[in-house]
Amino acid sequence: MSDAVAILVFARPAADDAARKRFVSSAYTNRRVLARLTEHVMRVATGTGLPVLHSTDLITHQGSFGDQLSAALQAVFDLGHERVLVVGNDCPGLTPPMLLGAADALRSAAVVLGPDRRGGLYLLGISRPVFDANRLAQLPWQTPALSRITRHLFASCAVVELVRLSDVNQLTDLQAYRTTNTGVGVFVHALLALIRLPFKAGYTLTRQPPTAVFWPGSGLLRGPPVA
Repeated sequence: MSDAVAILVFARPAADDAARKRFVSSAYTNRRVLARLTEHVMRVATGTGLPVLHSTDLITHQGSFGDQLSAALQAVFDLGHERVLVVGNDCPGLTPPMLLGAADALRSAAVVLGPDRRGGLYLLGISRPVFDANRLAQLPWQTPALSRITRHLFASCAVVELVRLSDVNQLTDLQAYRTTNTGVGVFVHALLALIRLPFKAGYTLTRQPPTAVFWPGSGLLRGPPVA
């Protein structure tokens, strides 16, 4: 049994992600962009030196989002980990120091929440004693109510809430990250270049209504406290 905080990268296969999230009209380009986002968060997570697991190695990603997430968390706990940070591939602003700060917080709190700016979560840290697969699966994942209702669910626990970060669900979300810190900015510029290449060949940019998606920061805000 490991006392270390494990990081679970919860990211569905790029083809599945591309079916619901489009940055451009080319499905092929969407898959490439989403695959790069997953590769990026895997590098960030690995950079912490903590144990890192990918959801696609643990579950088949079938059923509702909540069911999939709960199953992946259960699989990590079954491996013997007592504390888990869950992140997705939709928050390029995450850095190794942010994740290490969240891990430190989870060692003294039962739950850590990283709220995104749309009412969802970019990070969820949870310890085994408060994990309830059924209740977690029933949270309103991928809706603007997720952060608020998750706070309510864990109101009786020791909770730490992180700073708010922006997730990416459409092209304008990516563009907003261009002015962030150097490392993130370089990555986002590379993604935008990947998008622009097929665009010049005749593809048109598309926009879709933002959807709050699950996933967690430095600047930890202590106190009671995200899709």
